[in-house]
Amino acid sequence: MASGLFGGILGTASDAAHRVHSAGWSKAHDDAFSAAVQEAKPHFTQCKRCGQWVCHEVCWNDERGLCKECAPDLEAEYAVAQEQAAIQQAQEVAREATYVTKEKFTKKVAGSCPHCGAKLTGGKFCPECGKPVASEKHCTECGTAMPSTAKFCPSCGAKQA
Repeated sequence: MASGLFGGILGTASDAAHRVHSAGWSKAHDDAFSAAVQEAKPHFTQCKRCGQWVCHEVCWNDERGLCKECAPDLEAEYAVAQEQAAIQQAQEVAREATYVTKEKFTKKVAGSCPHCGAKLTGGKFCPECGKPVASEKHCTECGTAMPSTAKFCPSCGAKQA
């Protein structure tokens, strides 16, 4: 505010003070960053093949002297391949297995009337409404099996009653 009242002299002085403060902060920041890099550097190794910096504990193959991207741990890769093969074999066995047998279909299934929904006990007609329970009928002209709702025979075209 004072710089606005007294002109550019105080404004210039304020800018200079800000720059000195920023320079001091930048130097402290750069020093802290350099110290952090020096502290972390022993935990990383640069791969001679690809040039990547990788952590020595997890991503470095000591036996080959390269990162694990360039020289994977073959024992770990073999273990993964074994597990993938076991999964594929299990899936093949599951696909080939028989889950539905004829024994499941030996029981008599109680149905319901397509017209009124009453439980059926057997026979050709519903014990409640008396309508036929067969879901297909035969053409009166040619004898072809057809749905009970068909008005004309799909084989010969004869009108059905």
